[in-house]
Amino acid sequence: MLTQFSLGFISPEGLKFQSFSGYAVRGIFFDLIKSVDEKMAENLHSSKDIAPYSVTPVEFVESGRIVYRECGPMKGRFKITVMKDEISEILRDAIISKDSINFVDRKAIITEISVREFDFRSFLENAKSVRKFSIKFRTPCYFRILSSKEG
Repeated sequence: MLTQFSLGFISPEGLKFQSFSGYAVRGIFFDLIKSVDEKMAENLHSSKDIAPYSVTPVEFVESGRIVYRECGPMKGRFKITVMKDEISEILRDAIISKDSINFVDRKAIITEISVREFDFRSFLENAKSVRKFSIKFRTPCYFRILSSKEG
């Protein structure tokens, strides 16, 4: 099962990131996992396998504009997508136990949580073959590169 968590928040103070806001969201993901299962957070962080999660950068709710480095007070959102049920359960437990999240040194109040689940079996049963496709990335992306020994 693929599970996507969307978190809406209000930041009464401006946010300033050390680099792209997507990295800060990745840090929030690890903080949330660590708050429930420290060992899982360590395993995910040190793994050399393809990551079973992805995150989006922070974006403004009203415009959908992406926050790169800094912004003033805002109403924002971001998404975390998880491809393993065990991690989804840990993340769910972490999120529902919080009323705020920390962006580096600034606290933001969680205002909305939504969850979408995608069943791979149902998707594959209804899928049609595709010969080619293209992907247009809206933001910088990072993919772990596996060595030929790792597969």
